[in-house]
Amino acid sequence: MQRKLDSEPLRTRIYIDGYNFYYGCLRGTPYKWLDLLPLFEKHILPSILVTDSHGQIRASRLLESPSIKYFTAKIIESVARAGDSVSSQARYHTALRKLHDGRGEYRPDQVCALEARAHQFRRPCGLSATESDSREETNH
Repeated sequence: MQRKLDSEPLRTRIYIDGYNFYYGCLRGTPYKWLDLLPLFEKHILPSILVTDSHGQIRASRLLESPSIKYFTAKIIESVARAGDSVSSQARYHTALRKLHDGRGEYRPDQVCALEARAHQFRRPCGLSATESDSREETNH
């Protein structure tokens, strides 16, 4: 049975760290020429439903422009393992730009660096992370 969506979809923009995406997901697979826009539009986003603070079920849809912001470092020819790595990377980014006509920003010369802050906290001795989290939730 399909669930009825209660309200406007969430407007979504996808940010991709191309270097980690390649080395974490694509390297060693036949999917190096992955078309990112349909991957998110047709497969990933339709599979995600969110319940908002009012209890309404909402889907996500990509913003029109830009839908995807793709950041990566350029491959340095002197350290590339394959002789065609530099040209393959350039052809892939060019193909994505042309294929989706402005719906994506592909920046092979910029790395997206966001400041992250980690908070340290102590757990009561002898409790696992989930036991401690459960106890904290019931005490509030």
